Amino acid sequence: MELRQLRYFVTVVEEAGFTRAAERLHLAQPGVSAQIRQLERELGQPLLDRSGRTVRPTEVGTAVLPYARAALAAVEGVGQTAAEFGGLLRGRVAIGLVPGALGHHMDVPALLADFHEAYPQVEITLTEDTSDRMLAALRHGELDIAVAGLPDSEPAPGLALRIVIDEPLVAAVAPGHPLLDGHRGRTSVPLTALRGHRLICLPRGTGVRGVLDRLCTEAGFRPRVTCEAAAPDALLRLAERGLGVAVVPRPQDDPGTAPLGPQALRMLRIDDARARGRVAVVWRTDGPAGPAARAFLGALRECLPGRERNRVSVHFPRSGPIPGPPPPPTLPTMHSALADDLARLPELLQSARDFAARELAGMPERPVVHPGKAPDQDPLPADGTGAEGALARFAERWAPGFSGSAGPRYLGFVTGGATPASITGDWLTSAYDQNVSGAAGSWAAALERETVGWLRELFGLGEAHSGAFVTGAAVSNTVGLAVAREWLGERLGVDVSQEGTAALGPVDVLSGSPHSSITKALSVLGIGRDRLRQVPVLAGNREAVDVAQLDAALAELGGRPAIVVANAGTVNTVDFDDLRAIAALRERHDFWLHVDAAFGGFAALSPAHAHLVDGLDAADSVCVDLHKWLNVPYDAAVQFTRRRDLQTRVFHNASPYLGLPTGDPDFLHLTPENSRRLRALPAWFSLLAYGRAGHREIVERNVALAHRLGAGIASLPGLRLSAPVRLNVVCFTLAENPTQERVAALAEAVAASGEAFLTPTVYDGTPALRAAFSNWRTSGADTDRVLATLASPPLARRL
Repeated sequence: MELRQLRYFVTVVEEAGFTRAAERLHLAQPGVSAQIRQLERELGQPLLDRSGRTVRPTEVGTAVLPYARAALAAVEGVGQTAAEFGGLLRGRVAIGLVPGALGHHMDVPALLADFHEAYPQVEITLTEDTSDRMLAALRHGELDIAVAGLPDSEPAPGLALRIVIDEPLVAAVAPGHPLLDGHRGRTSVPLTALRGHRLICLPRGTGVRGVLDRLCTEAGFRPRVTCEAAAPDALLRLAERGLGVAVVPRPQDDPGTAPLGPQALRMLRIDDARARGRVAVVWRTDGPAGPAARAFLGALRECLPGRERNRVSVHFPRSGPIPGPPPPPTLPTMHSALADDLARLPELLQSARDFAARELAGMPERPVVHPGKAPDQDPLPADGTGAEGALARFAERWAPGFSGSAGPRYLGFVTGGATPASITGDWLTSAYDQNVSGAAGSWAAALERETVGWLRELFGLGEAHSGAFVTGAAVSNTVGLAVAREWLGERLGVDVSQEGTAALGPVDVLSGSPHSSITKALSVLGIGRDRLRQVPVLAGNREAVDVAQLDAALAELGGRPAIVVANAGTVNTVDFDDLRAIAALRERHDFWLHVDAAFGGFAALSPAHAHLVDGLDAADSVCVDLHKWLNVPYDAAVQFTRRRDLQTRVFHNASPYLGLPTGDPDFLHLTPENSRRLRALPAWFSLLAYGRAGHREIVERNVALAHRLGAGIASLPGLRLSAPVRLNVVCFTLAENPTQERVAALAEAVAASGEAFLTPTVYDGTPALRAAFSNWRTSGADTDRVLATLASPPLARRL
């Protein structure tokens, strides 16, 4: 490997092509290409993608690029350092100026000329750009020094500065402007007086414009900027012609008027201490990289006037030692509110604990839902209130409108609460703030593996099933079906993870009563919603698939492999497919068996209902949602599969800094997420705290309460059960004329009572309501309150 090969590679990437790179290097294109080919052969990997109209680095090339640049910079640094000791300064100084800065407050041409005369072998580059882009270029190392406007009162992280201009912003108006009506002698205006007026200002990305936009937003209005120009003098000329109000830093000539032409502009100071135009010389806190730039900055800083507004003239020595690097700058201090919160962290956590305890203690009696209008959105605070102020504001403004979804009478969807132990684990999850992408440096991944093992045992799965935590059932189903898609490719001789879903051709997905997340997953995976074929279900008010019909549907495929989605607990009536019988069909047909056991899988905990999930262990992939019946905080689910090798093929992240998958792959190679919250910790706490017996009790109590509510509804005039209560969901509707409008009105009346929350559905073509019992706190008394609400006179009149 030669340095010139690295230089050629970097240049081709920067120029996005061999022709321009060769011109920049003053070489023939074939020579550049040949040297890069030799480098690729030596590394054993292609570095450049030459297939398109422009040349781009490959994944390996992208990973190699920063090292190549670092090697070239190091070699250049060797030469520059040696030159320093010899009294010869070489290298490059890259300077950026805000437009209009030339000749204002610093004689930049004279300054650069003096430096060039002193050090003729230094290459000087000078560009003009917006402040935002120059500050970004500084951080990225593309500039050494910038003269830029400041949109904020504090320097950006990683940057140091010396202010050279600091003037209040003024509103410059021509005589006769409406801002002067009735206020001929006024010298200032409030910021809100600019609302609705045509404004003339510097472009977006400049410091003054950033200040104006931020302050107006905080004041509750959007500035009406109709004219933009890069130089303040041009803004004043536009205002003098009556085209609007020029918002500029106060001119130096006169604080009250600025004669430009036939008439003098009036300068009205904007009444806000934060409304200031500030220009500064800015550099990285670690100083410029090259000795030439360090020498320029060192001499410049000695001559800068700080906040004075005199011109700056810098004289560089023609001989003698080269100025050394500037002294280390003073690092910015922590924001005062953040520092105060750090000092008071135990007290703040205690305040949050007390507030949460009060909210949870009142949960049984608070309105279950709040259907009213939420507060209007506030603008982003400029300085912040500190955590204590934020907690107080939340308690006053937002907490009253939060639902009681963690409480015992929130029966909508299938919503669990959060057991005391799981809340404890969730708080510690935030405190430790682990990223469970991999196992390096933390035991967090090992804890997740232990928790997955406990859950596998809880649901009766075998050692062949591996698992990982994900956000919820939708993602768990998506992961399971992604692995199924890869399995289809394996059966058809296609590498789907490399070639894409289109290489499979049409995919067949069969199910009896699939949840809506299945079609969503098929859309995300590129299989297509229309590829789901619903197989007839059993007769007799059932949602379970007719296995004989499924057998026939699979036979029609003529041996082509397919995906079968079985249901362990349908969402409307908690019906269960015969998993054992479906699995037996694999003796005759080739299919992947995915089981959606989002909440029905918890039937395994109860001896009276465990038979419903008999055969779950035969599934190729399984979805279980934990923030439902395990009663852990949102969001948490787990997915299991027998083919972790295929799962790794789909989700592995091929990046040098993350490492390649091993025999026991990190979790980032198993799920869509790279960054992963430690969702396992709340589940670990709850499983350890209450064990199998505690969670079995929750399941069996919820099932008994669902039957209790179902019996009560069956006895109420005007209501009828849509299906038998099979487990923990009661599906019911109006006895007469159950139109969507009437059923929705009943749901709204229940919610308005504050006593309960139910969700609508459509079952067997008829609008209905669902009451799902899955909260650990729900009691017989809560169930009786829900029934009493349905039977109350205001609601009875709607039946």
